[in-house]
Amino acid sequence: MFKDIAFFTLAEPGAMGVGNLMEFITAEGEKFSLFFSEEMPYSKVKEYFPALDDCYWNGPESDESCRTEFVFYLSKDERNFKHTKPPKNYTHLYEGFGNHICIRKDYYPVVEPIIRDLIEKNELVNWYKRTEKIINAIKNLTAEKKKENIKCD
Repeated sequence: MFKDIAFFTLAEPGAMGVGNLMEFITAEGEKFSLFFSEEMPYSKVKEYFPALDDCYWNGPESDESCRTEFVFYLSKDERNFKHTKPPKNYTHLYEGFGNHICIRKDYYPVVEPIIRDLIEKNELVNWYKRTEKIINAIKNLTAEKKKENIKCD
């Protein structure tokens, strides 16, 4: 199930929309989602999807700007000061209000224009509108890689 993930979203606990949700698209265009819960804690998801091992999710990355929100650190607990750290082989886009998009770097060139277009049309938050276009772009690039005999990560 977690093999060859090309794209995923993550909503932090308490995120705007549906918190504790992860949505995935594989290189073959299959999509699935899960909720963090007592039955499926984040630690278990990391076992299935090791790319998350050293990740941390807390608002934007240290070098990302986010005009849509203020991040307040209400306690002196140093964990509150950690910035988001996405998987190494993924490009991170912060949607704001605790919502993250991660695109595997080899798929970023075909997915980024779709994301940019959806932002301009103010349709990025509609998962159903973006999914079809993103899946098609990912499947097409995967097919091209297979034709050229290039290994998919």
